[in-house]
Amino acid sequence: TPTPTPTPTPTPTPTPTPTPVPGVVTVTVKATSTVTSTVIATAMSTVISTTTKTETVTEWTTTIVLSIVLLIIGFAIGWFIKRR
Repeated sequence: TPTPTPTPTPTPTPTPTPTPVPGVVTVTVKATSTVTSTVIATAMSTVISTTTKTETVTEWTTTIVLSIVLLIIGFAIGWFIKRR
């Protein structure tokens, strides 16, 4: 035998749901951007220039002859002094 389901008392009545109202929404987006850049530059240059350089050159032939003559004179003077 089926049993009857009890009904609540008092019976609830549904309340009206609010109607959505369209509105304006303002959205502000803030963004921070950091840009890092590295630049490597290589430059090659060729320069041709003319320079003048003055050098003192020793005349070795004259120097050698003069030193031999002075050495002979020194030995001669030493020989004369020793002889006296």
